[in-house]
Amino acid sequence: MRQRARLLRALEMLSRGGSVTEAVLSVGYERTCAFIGSFRAAFGITPTRYLAGRA
Repeated sequence: MRQRARLLRALEMLSRGGSVTEAVLSVGYERTCAFIGSFRAAFGITPTRYLAGRA
């Protein structure tokens, strides 16, 4: 439940134009690769592809 909340907060940051690195650090992940794996598991897409789709 807490992980999902963290990922949703990161998704909001990315939606507002924040970088993946900013989102990772802001929501408390220590490793980018762990964040990317969690993001993909939750949303079915990597954060970079999410950002690319918003361009």
